[in-house]
Amino acid sequence: MARYIGQRLIYMVITLFLIATISFILMKFLPGTPLSAADKLSPEQREIILESYGLNDPIPVQYGKYLVGLVQGDLGISFQFDNRPVTSILGEGIPASAKLGIQALLLGTILGVALGLLSAVYHNGFTDYASTVIAVLGTSIPSFIFAGIMQYFIAVKLGWLPVAFWNGFEYTILPTIALAIFPLATCARFVRTEMIEVLNQDYITTARAKGLSGTTVVFKHGIRNALIPLITVLGPLAVSLLTGTLVIEQIFSVPGIGQQFVSSVVTNDFPVIMGTTLFFAVVFIAMILIIDILYGIIDPRIRISGGK
Repeated sequence: MARYIGQRLIYMVITLFLIATISFILMKFLPGTPLSAADKLSPEQREIILESYGLNDPIPVQYGKYLVGLVQGDLGISFQFDNRPVTSILGEGIPASAKLGIQALLLGTILGVALGLLSAVYHNGFTDYASTVIAVLGTSIPSFIFAGIMQYFIAVKLGWLPVAFWNGFEYTILPTIALAIFPLATCARFVRTEMIEVLNQDYITTARAKGLSGTTVVFKHGIRNALIPLITVLGPLAVSLLTGTLVIEQIFSVPGIGQQFVSSVVTNDFPVIMGTTLFFAVVFIAMILIIDILYGIIDPRIRISGGK
């Protein structure tokens, strides 16, 4: 296992290098410059500002400086956010997005797995039909629709929770629920499908024939095999939740990384765009590694090639 993890870390570094290179190249194809909206600047002032940021240097020189900065942990200086370091800007947005993402992932996963188990155990019953309806609604209706409905009825009409903004735990409840609906529906759908298949396997029939209780059969012999496909789905889902959901952050005025990213795209703030892209890539690649490790933990029969 240690050898496998070491190999994957090397692949992660290579992948991040390629992502950084591709992101840099794509930024150079974007129309305009960070000063495109500054109509009042004279040509001389524009040249001075571009020179101060190194944007007049040849592209290979800019690329070399960018790579040197990455190695040193420097993502550059923002063109729009008061000339602040990109790492500082990301450091302000990540906590809010991560907090919402973690809460939504935990809530959606726990409730989704429970609903999927009940649906599989009581197959073709009322619980199964209710779970199917919830799964269809949760995966079909965008989360911002649920967000708007909850804002109107729970916050505005009933006054139980704040409508928006970010000033304490109670402000995170509505956006967390809105974000959790999709993972809840996804987990319920996958767990139901996998558990129904697992519960029809021969070894489950044998376990029941030996007199094991239904609870033991489900939790000791069934759920472990059913969770493996779910983990594959939760990986990318966790990344999207932990790195911020733009629309929900906009609706609830959450000062997360999503708002910063959109602002940087609108203003051609290249360092923030590339820094945010690299952050997404790091989280996604790390999540893939965690998923592969969890495979071996959940099912000992799975052996990672080359791992010991």
